[in-house]
Amino acid sequence: MTLTRQATLTGPDDFSFVFAKAKKIYGPHLTVLVRPNGRGAARLGLAVSKKHTGNAVVRNRVRRIVKESFRHHREQLGGLDIVVLSKRGVAEVERRELRQAIDQQWQSTLKKCRRS
Repeated sequence: MTLTRQATLTGPDDFSFVFAKAKKIYGPHLTVLVRPNGRGAARLGLAVSKKHTGNAVVRNRVRRIVKESFRHHREQLGGLDIVVLSKRGVAEVERRELRQAIDQQWQSTLKKCRRS
C-alpha cells in the first residue's frame, strides 16, 4: 500500500507550515517535527539528507522504512502534519533498529501532542 497524495506534505508551503511552530521529538537517528493541521488526517514529509546517507540507495531505504511505519501508525496520528529529518549516522543503522526507533518516536509524538 502506497501513501496517497493526501497523506503527504507536497510543497514548500506545507513544510514551512510545520517548521514555523513545530514540536520536536528527538531520536537517536531521526528527528520528528509535528504540528496540528486541523484536517483530521495525518500527513508525512521526509527530509532525508544526502549528507547523512551518502547515496540514493541508502536514502531510499530510510524513506521506505519511515513511510512503512507511518502507514501503520497513521490512524493514531490523525490531525498532524509531520516532517521526519535524518541525522548523521542513519546510514549505518540496521533496518530493524531504525524501524524500532521510528515506532518509538510515533509513541512519543502521541504523548507530547496529547499533553498540549
